[in-house]
Amino acid sequence: MDRTILEFLVQASKVLNSTLDVNALVSFIYDLIVAAVDCETCSLGRLGEKGDRIEVLLAFGKGGRAVKGLVIESENGIMGEVVRTGKPVMINDSEMLRCYSDAIDRKFRHIKYSSLAVPLRRGGTIIGALEAINKETGEFTAKDLDILVALAEQIAIALDNARLYGRVMREVRERELLYEVGAQISSSLDLNEVLNLILDSLHQVVTYDAGGIYLVDPDTSDIIAVTTRGYDPAMEKKAELKFGEGIVGWVAKHQEPVIVDDVRRDERYLNARDSTRSEIVVPLTAAGKIVGILNLESDEASAFTRDDLKLIKTFGSQAALSIERAKLHAELLEKRRLEYELELARKIQRFFLPDRLPDIENFDLSAVNIPSEQVGGDYYDVIPISPGQWGLVIADVFGKGIPASLVMASFIASLLAEIRNNYSISTILRKVNRLIWESVEPERCVTACYGVLDSKARVLTYSNAGHLQPVLIGKSGYRRLSKGGMLLGALEETAYEEERVYLESGDVLLFFTDGLTEAENSDGEAFGEERLIEIATSVIDRPCADIVRSIHRAIMIYCQGKLSDDFTLLVAKAR
Repeated sequence: MDRTILEFLVQASKVLNSTLDVNALVSFIYDLIVAAVDCETCSLGRLGEKGDRIEVLLAFGKGGRAVKGLVIESENGIMGEVVRTGKPVMINDSEMLRCYSDAIDRKFRHIKYSSLAVPLRRGGTIIGALEAINKETGEFTAKDLDILVALAEQIAIALDNARLYGRVMREVRERELLYEVGAQISSSLDLNEVLNLILDSLHQVVTYDAGGIYLVDPDTSDIIAVTTRGYDPAMEKKAELKFGEGIVGWVAKHQEPVIVDDVRRDERYLNARDSTRSEIVVPLTAAGKIVGILNLESDEASAFTRDDLKLIKTFGSQAALSIERAKLHAELLEKRRLEYELELARKIQRFFLPDRLPDIENFDLSAVNIPSEQVGGDYYDVIPISPGQWGLVIADVFGKGIPASLVMASFIASLLAEIRNNYSISTILRKVNRLIWESVEPERCVTACYGVLDSKARVLTYSNAGHLQPVLIGKSGYRRLSKGGMLLGALEETAYEEERVYLESGDVLLFFTDGLTEAENSDGEAFGEERLIEIATSVIDRPCADIVRSIHRAIMIYCQGKLSDDFTLLVAKAR
């Protein structure tokens, strides 16, 4: 090379080494190539991470957003030919150049009549190519080729240094971000806040156009998008998946990350966004268990790299722990809320139960109400109506907790109001039924048995509204009190039958709820009415308190003290 060329290359080296910013470097490269070989314009491409595509950094003098996302398949165009073969290409024939059309030509439609392209090598490895286009005077020569090859060596070094610098700076930013985000998401126990923070923070280091975090339920195989960005709200239902459905479902099932360069070529992709071209999906695991999926989508093909995957996996590990911690906190709050509601329901229930039973002429009374952990809607009472007339009632509301307690309160208020206004038992139950039907949800029905005891005449007049049939045990055996009608609140109108029962000395009446008969042993067998009657019969000669204690003790032994429902027992014995 002559002295002029050597001086040019020395100056070029100084220029190329003056910056590590890729955008500034690309601008310098354009000026150097045009000056070096006296061409109209030039293009520059860097081989992608996977080696199958060339990422265009410069095309016909245009850079920045003009070529953002522009790629050339490694087998297409002159730069593709150079990267594939590793050999320079020099063509001074416009007809021949038409055979080398690539994505740059299709985008900018620039007319080529001559081209000189050389590979960019770093340490013996091809990292890209540059192309000088349209010699200003004459044709490209061997001298131009020598100059461009020499310049390409320096450009390759500068580009590689800029790439390494960019990677180092990105890693520094990523570490800083991970630290900041880690501190932020660790300080929050609100699940939605944590998920939103993860997506927003990740956007600072990984460019994406749409994304979402999905929570996974391994028991039901449900995958539900909890926090999303960039999706049409009308498409949200498509974000509810099962294991194996779509790329997200595939990742949930196999617990392996996936990078898809072109979703149109992947059969697993479910189209939730027409503009999506590439996707990266990473499982979020904590303590070896999958807790969620992080999904990012881009409108550009091949937008995500192995570096992105490495970062997202690191980010995801931190995110998974925060998600699990937030979920546990939410579960704890829910548990405390339920405990509060249960305690409130217990207080409501205890408020309506009698503190003590009244002394009734000719009768002995005793009762017990045993609450389970899940508060139900059991109720019993002995209500004074008139001298010698007493209302006996036992009831059970469908459901548990505060809702059941509130329905029971409505039932009690309605019953007491109707008792004051009516004497007929069938009329009382019919009106109470109508009131419950009008004011309570259909699934909140009430079963009840209500009767009036004439203590002097020893007569019980009763009607049963869908409740377990009370049992009358006497000297000659036992019978069930079955007259009545439908449970309360199921139908708008229903009729109830009454029956009058005459009691003899020593007769015992048992009123009870299903928590008693349905108490189960370790084999899942219910205690049942027959056992109840058998135990009551064996102690029928004793006071009511002894009968209640015997039945209570037998049930607790039978179910080993583990009740799944409240049970209530009211016993009346004719003296």
